[in-house]
Amino acid sequence: MTSTRIAPRKQATARFRWLALWIPLIVMVMIAAIQATVTDDLTATVGTHFRVDGTVDGWGPAWTYPALTVGVGGGCSAVFWLIGVLGLRGVGGSGKAVQLRWLTAFATGSAGFMAVAMVSAGSQSVTGLNMFIWVGMGGIVAAGLAGFLGYRLAYDIEGTGDEPEQPQPVALEVDERAVWTGRCSVAKVGFWITVGAVLLCAVCIIPAAWVEIGESGSIGWATWLVLGCTVLVATAVPGTMSVQVRVDASGFMARAPMGLPKKHIALDQIERAEVTEVNPMGEFGGWGWRKALGGGGSAVCLRTGEGVRVTYNGGKLFTATVDDAATAVALLNGLKARA
Repeated sequence: MTSTRIAPRKQATARFRWLALWIPLIVMVMIAAIQATVTDDLTATVGTHFRVDGTVDGWGPAWTYPALTVGVGGGCSAVFWLIGVLGLRGVGGSGKAVQLRWLTAFATGSAGFMAVAMVSAGSQSVTGLNMFIWVGMGGIVAAGLAGFLGYRLAYDIEGTGDEPEQPQPVALEVDERAVWTGRCSVAKVGFWITVGAVLLCAVCIIPAAWVEIGESGSIGWATWLVLGCTVLVATAVPGTMSVQVRVDASGFMARAPMGLPKKHIALDQIERAEVTEVNPMGEFGGWGWRKALGGGGSAVCLRTGEGVRVTYNGGKLFTATVDDAATAVALLNGLKARA
């Protein structure tokens, strides 16, 4: 970890809790209170949903806006905080490093955007197409400023734990051939959460498209965009649920079952390989094919646990979670020693 703002675990997590959860929640409650105060009649019917051209196509009681401010705005903050908690919980007492600064930046940036969105949605003077423009431009600026402040004020947790015991390199004869292959699959819970999210998107967007066709005879560009994203995600999901790892005389390779994404590191580029304990959320901000923004290299991590960490090309890092990582490391270091 290359962060210059490192603090003990207790101090860093307390700062993260305030920046990612309590302060955004306080802001959302204040906005909701102002919305409720300036509304003459909370039971009055107001526009609550708008088309891209600014036409109102949904109605509801005026108290919808304060409720959405607390529910959606506060909910987003709670989600980011929960992600951080899960990352810390996965690390446990191992002393692994945890990147909280970037996660805090995403949390505060999201809160800034949601604050502008909720203020705009509840304002009677900003309606129609102007509301979309205000939310877009104002929200981006607010998200950038809030994210910058969150990053500057947060701390990372420095890793202090010992790495797992490293295996001895495999002794290979000059002409001896050796190949190791391994596989890692995402946990069943993660798989069903991902599948459920895709199905939920499909259940929501398909009826909406059907209604839009019935009303106007065609599907608008926004609906097409959401449909396209849903299909793209549904297509990509099968290829990201597992990873295949191979070690042979050509070097190290990790790839998805469909062939892409893929990472190949030639043997002559490898400096060393190590067994490591991987915490996807704490080290890389999530699961899948990841890039650590804090200097931890790139990775494919589908679960918490053992993995292979390869150092190559002058200090670059690539990490892959895989079962029987010790055998892979022993063979890769043995091949490197023989070369």
